[in-house]
Amino acid sequence: MQAQRDAVGKRRKTSIGVGVTGLVLLFAASISSLIFPGAIVPLLVLMVVGLILLIVALFLARGQTSGLLKVLEK
Repeated sequence: MQAQRDAVGKRRKTSIGVGVTGLVLLFAASISSLIFPGAIVPLLVLMVVGLILLIVALFLARGQTSGLLKVLEK
């Protein structure tokens, strides 16, 4: 039971870290594209990477909630 809680906690921390990294990349690239319009292609790639990281964080959080519900039921 403790191992399951630890796994859920670790997954939560990973999800938060990946989500924060994705948001930082997304907003930094979008603000930088306004400042440096000539370098739009690399900044668009950074935006896409940020979006992908946000999607990964959401999938990790989705699995985390089902794992948390299983732990709470027991």
